[in-house]
Amino acid sequence: MCSFRTLSICAFLFIASLQFAGCSSGRLFEAFYVGDQGIQYFIHPLEFTDVNNTDASLLIDITCRNNNAVNDSAIINLSLRNKSDVRPVDSISIKTDSISVTMTKLNQLFAEREDERVHARFTSNVPSKNIRRLFLSVKWDIMVYANKQVMHFSAAGSVQKKIAAIQYSVFSLF
Repeated sequence: MCSFRTLSICAFLFIASLQFAGCSSGRLFEAFYVGDQGIQYFIHPLEFTDVNNTDASLLIDITCRNNNAVNDSAIINLSLRNKSDVRPVDSISIKTDSISVTMTKLNQLFAEREDERVHARFTSNVPSKNIRRLFLSVKWDIMVYANKQVMHFSAAGSVQKKIAAIQYSVFSLF
């Protein structure tokens, strides 16, 4: 026979799972309750523009969990859109005032033509603590090292506002 306390905890977890399972927090992120593993956040794509080429763009979306695990990692997905195919991508670095994160183990998910551009999608794992530190600054400089060339992307003012809002709504709670 279950105790009142056990039933109360079960009821709370059930209601919380219903709330978080469909919880959408605007267009910036979504939060999902995942039981003992905490809350999983999906940060919707942030679009960065190429400093030297207005035709190229880089979209980054992130999936991470708030569960107090020291070795927990986040998943970063990157979509590179450019007029020419720049594959293979050797590495991607994201730099802010407080941290530099370099991804050298990139898995290519796909590459396809979209009208006159090539869309290549990659994924990589990064320690969650590094993701939290990235969001401490709104000024991100991203370098894509691919096919013997370097592409430099930065965050426009609207993306900087989104980064600040995500920091406030998500990462300040970690």
